[in-house]
Amino acid sequence: MTDSSNTNQTATAPTQANQNQDASTSSKASTGQSSSGKPDGKSIYLVASLVGWMLVGGALIYLAPVFANRLFHSDTTEIWMETLTRGGYNPMISVVGGGIALVATITGHLIWSPKFGQTR
Repeated sequence: MTDSSNTNQTATAPTQANQNQDASTSSKASTGQSSSGKPDGKSIYLVASLVGWMLVGGALIYLAPVFANRLFHSDTTEIWMETLTRGGYNPMISVVGGGIALVATITGHLIWSPKFGQTR
């Protein structure tokens, strides 16, 4: 009985080694790294796109007091804007910076999306 169990273990050992090798190869592919350990182009594209959209979102959040004052104008929002302005709040920084980030992100998406993005 011992001999047959040893034979089964030796027969399955190469199969398990192949599965381990396949698992390590698939984990490298899922992490976005090539076999040399460097990130592949798609990972760089995704991270750059993420950073661009985060900058655009941050610019929109910075404009929240202006939106609140324009949409729901009241004495409270007027005082809020006066207080922010005295403290150095300048919404044009957000408009210009967010606009540049938006244009750069969309341009990058249009250029690199066909190469790295999903095709339908």
